[in-house]
Amino acid sequence: MGNKNSDVIKRAISFIKRGINYTKDILGTAKITVNEGKSRHNSQEEQYIKLAKLEEKYGKLEPGVSVIIGTYKGEGKIDRCLDSLIHQSLDHSLFEVIFIINGERDHTDQKIHTTFSKVNTLNYCILYSDHASLPAARNIGIKAARKKYLCFLDDDDFLSHNYLKDMLADCGDFTMVFSQIVDVNDKGELNPNNTINKQLIQTREVEATMMHKLSTGNTMSGCKMLPTILVKDHPFIEELKSGEDVVFFTQLLTNWDFIFRVVPPGKNVIYYRLLSNNSMSRRSLSYEFNVTERLAVLAHLDQQLFKVEQPYRINMIKSKMTAQSGFIKRFLLENEQDDRIAVYKEI
Repeated sequence: MGNKNSDVIKRAISFIKRGINYTKDILGTAKITVNEGKSRHNSQEEQYIKLAKLEEKYGKLEPGVSVIIGTYKGEGKIDRCLDSLIHQSLDHSLFEVIFIINGERDHTDQKIHTTFSKVNTLNYCILYSDHASLPAARNIGIKAARKKYLCFLDDDDFLSHNYLKDMLADCGDFTMVFSQIVDVNDKGELNPNNTINKQLIQTREVEATMMHKLSTGNTMSGCKMLPTILVKDHPFIEELKSGEDVVFFTQLLTNWDFIFRVVPPGKNVIYYRLLSNNSMSRRSLSYEFNVTERLAVLAHLDQQLFKVEQPYRINMIKSKMTAQSGFIKRFLLENEQDDRIAVYKEI
């Protein structure tokens, strides 16, 4: 690793320690708060007051759902995504599709126009950004969204035909709705037996204080629908190269008390997620991804941590920090012997 990375390693060790010996002072304060019976989570009345202020700021939104798709050189991978959208069972007047083509251009926009021209009742728009950044693209889409609810869809993922209709039916002012998620490998083989689904099939509805029951999927962009106006006030952090979903949803979950609702598995409402070699869980070890980018995410989570006092929110952020620290630990464990020994001694 060398001396040039010594400061980064020290920060990594600091975060790992926090994940293990977690902010005793804050946890102590939280325990005192609970013991005294002074619940600090947002009351429904407080949330509606905040919501009214947001409606005054952004204006009232139309019924339905905005589908936001950031795409970078998507010409060769977006077909299944487009096909799943033109076959949605939801009335076309109740949804819009917002494409944000970011970075270097190809013929993705032509493919979108060609596919959507088959169904002239679909509402869609194509926006452009020279900046190749998924979080920046999503922020452009969020700003343009006109419907009351929204969902994110990656350009290589796709939806079951009933996805928008059945997800929208379960939406509410402070509801985060989940679908099932099925992994798709490079050969097109389907795998519903992932860790996220194992939690989802056991849950129908939980309050914010029990959000740990959906911990594996509550900070990923896929397989969920949520109120647009709440999202408009909490944009993605654009400088993050990875893990932007984790920071984005952690910020939402520390500012609003959602009701988490899962569409029953029997309805077969499915978000199909392509697992490629660039997927986070399958990336090869690198200093940039495992250490530098994880530290950037941890820094933002750390900021959120010190803004909350509620035990359920502290525990949620703790779990996310621990997961991010795991990437750093893996890098340290699998590096040179001398570097491992030096790091362990410092820990």
